[in-house]
Amino acid sequence: MKHGGKILSVFVFITLFALMSCATTTLTSVWRDPAYQGEQIRKVLVIGVSDKPAIKRLFEDEFVRQLQAKGVEGISSYTILPSEGPQDKDIIQAKVKELNIDGIIITRLIDKKRVETYYPPERISSPPPPLPPPYPSDDNTTDYYYYPPVYYYDWYRYYHDCYDCISTPGYKVEDEIVVLETNLYNAKNDKLIWSALSDTFIDTFDRGLDRKLIKSFISVILKKLSDDMIL
Repeated sequence: MKHGGKILSVFVFITLFALMSCATTTLTSVWRDPAYQGEQIRKVLVIGVSDKPAIKRLFEDEFVRQLQAKGVEGISSYTILPSEGPQDKDIIQAKVKELNIDGIIITRLIDKKRVETYYPPERISSPPPPLPPPYPSDDNTTDYYYYPPVYYYDWYRYYHDCYDCISTPGYKVEDEIVVLETNLYNAKNDKLIWSALSDTFIDTFDRGLDRKLIKSFISVILKKLSDDMIL
């Protein structure tokens, strides 16, 4: 069963590697103001609402980076507002006017949920033993004949080998779903232009990989904004 042990180890490694790349973002609800006929937003103030300053800055900076890659100027709120936490409206509006910002995008956490997924057992056959080299036939009527593996010559060994496979146990994986709300406002009249709810699925092995998750989430949001002709 040495081969079986190696296969099981490889299978477990592949399974864990696949799980580590299972963070995905899905838009569950999107609204666009049907009356909005303004020009595409070209300069955006990005506000990530978080009680963790490091996460807020990481989020806003990545949002700005991806906006700029699309030809849209972005400004992280932490770079122009005096402190963390909610700011006075007059202070924000003064900065918006000073910097000629035409859009304000705000993302906040709505909910966190946990879901459990059960993966049933799987059976993996062990590899057949390598075939021996061909041997010349006794009567010389053919150049070669097939020499079966040794275990074919004992019915019980053959019978037992038919069951010689690996059965991986079933297992459960607990995933976390982060629900975020993202709103885009027209900075000229303070009205809501676009809003989306999203679910981001995070498997156990992805927790702590904030940069990767933020990058993926923002990419989904900006693609939809581009598709909706807002940016």
